[in-house]
This record gives sequence, C-alpha cells and structure tokens, in this order.
Amino acid sequence: DTELEYWRRRMGMLNSITEQLKSKESRLVLGVAAAARSAAHRAWKASDLRLTDALNEAKDNVKYLTTLEKSLEPLYIGTPSAVMDGLPSLINNVKMMYAVARYYGTTPRMTRLFYKISNQMIACCKSHLRADGENLWSHDKLALIKKLEIVSQLYEAYRKLYESTRDQLAIQRPRPKQFDFDVDVVFGKFALFSKRCQKLIEMLASIDSFEQLAKNKHIDGLDALVRKFFKTCEEFKRKPYDLLEYQQNQFDRDYLDFNVAIHDVEVSLQEFINKSFETITSTGAALRLLNQFQAIMHRDALKRDLDDKYAVIFRNYGADLEAVQKTYEKQKHNP
Repeated sequence: DTELEYWRRRMGMLNSITEQLKSKESRLVLGVAAAARSAAHRAWKASDLRLTDALNEAKDNVKYLTTLEKSLEPLYIGTPSAVMDGLPSLINNVKMMYAVARYYGTTPRMTRLFYKISNQMIACCKSHLRADGENLWSHDKLALIKKLEIVSQLYEAYRKLYESTRDQLAIQRPRPKQFDFDVDVVFGKFALFSKRCQKLIEMLASIDSFEQLAKNKHIDGLDALVRKFFKTCEEFKRKPYDLLEYQQNQFDRDYLDFNVAIHDVEVSLQEFINKSFETITSTGAALRLLNQFQAIMHRDALKRDLDDKYAVIFRNYGADLEAVQKTYEKQKHNP
C-alpha cells in the first residue's frame, strides 16, 4: 500500500466508528453511563478524545499526502527517466509538507515516507529493466546497459537533491525545521540496488567486448581464448538467482569469481598479443597488426597494452631510421 492509501483507509475506518457513535443506540448507552457517573464513562471520555485526535490526524495526513499524489505518480506508472525529471517537484513538495503539516511533519513520519519513496523507485526501476522479459540475459546488451545506467543516474540524482535540500535548510536564518533524516534508512536499499546495477553494467560490457572479439576470424589463435571466456559466461548464466535481487549476496561472490576469470583471460590475451609481435620484423607489418588488434580490443587493460606497443614500434622505427642514416653517411661517398 502507498502511504496515502494507508491514511485514507484509516480515515475511512475512524469516520465509520465516529458515525456509529452518533447513532441513537450509542447515544442512549453513553447517556446512561454519564448519568450514573460510572468509571466506564470516564474511560470512554478519554477514548473519545483519542478517537477525535486520531481522526483529525488521519484527515490532516490525507490532506497533505494528496498534494504529493501528482509528484508520486511517475513512481507507479512512469520510467526511471520520468521519475528523475519529476524529482525537483517531489522533493520540494515533501519539504513544504514537512514544514507545515501538523501531524505528518515529524522525523519518524518523514523517514518512513522517504523509505517508501525509495522502495517504490526500486520497484519502478525493476519493472523498467524487465520490460523486455524476466530473463535479463536474453535482452539486447547495449540497450540493457543504457537502462542500468539510468537507474544509477536516478539514485545519484535523488541522493544529491536530498542532500542539497538538507544543506540549504541548514544555513537558513531563522533556522527552519531541519531536513535531516536517517540516510541509511532512506537510501540504504537503493544504494545496494545501484551497486548491483553497476556490477551488471561491467559484466555486460565485458561480455559485449568479447562478443565483438569473437566476430573477428582473421587473427589466428584467438578462438581458444574467446571460448575460455564464454565458458565462464555460460557457467554464470546458469546461476539460479534473480540478477536484480540486490540482497542476494551469492551474486557478489560469483561476480568476484567472474572478474578473476576475466583477468586470467586478459593475461592470456596480453601474452598472445606479445607473442604476435615477436615475429614481426618490419614497422609496417607491426602497425597493420596493431590496427587489427585495436579494432577489436575494447578492454581497458588491453587498450593500455596496445598503446604501449605504439611507443615500442615507433622507438624501433626511430632506431631503423638512425641505422639507415648511419649507413647512408658512411657510404654516401662510396655507393
């Protein structure tokens, strides 16, 4: 249930009780108890005051939460991008409600509200990520990476806006009610979910780069290394858990193993690249081979290794030119 639904339901229940107490039968019983000055009547008067206060609280909370309804709508029917666009309005409306609401403007209530908002953002993001099917492995990788990036951007924007609102109120004079709630409660789950999305982005980017590598058949000897990587991928894909279940720690352990396996493949690829250059004797052939590798090697570690190769090639080229010049100078008068 949303926070507004909870208070509407509570208001309806309390209204119903209040209406029942206005009935002829209830008034008769209360009149007899009052005339007898019984202990039950005194207890009833205290309960009646609590009932009135509870009803006023529910009405007041419904009144102010209703002002948030439009701002909260994207969380239930929109995309993470739409939620991000509506964040300034949402945070501003929450801030205004906190400042003026008689009953709801308390730290525990606002912490609970932000906790529910964060949970609904996560639900919205999960729904968006699964729009093309429950099995994320079957999705287009680059499209899924973009969706995951938007989730992380939403988390960062949400937290940044909350913190800037808090900091602005902290320096205002006269000092208003402070917008300073338990950030672990408010953002804890979303932070974990965002971290999971970042890990999935890194995994999918790795898989995509190796898939691009696998498409290039013109470099002999790469097949075995690529097959080794995809064997690791297939083992990971067979894991039975939900990739978006961020509180499932088995994923994190398997993710570490996956990265270790990738590192091993990268080391093997670097050795393969180094061996390929060992047999090259001319600068032109070395540059052609380097261009071939650069077109397919998108991993950062491999790119750095290839960049280093440029320096080696041109240093060797410089040495060749120097040797040619020396030979020329030595023999120019006696060709």
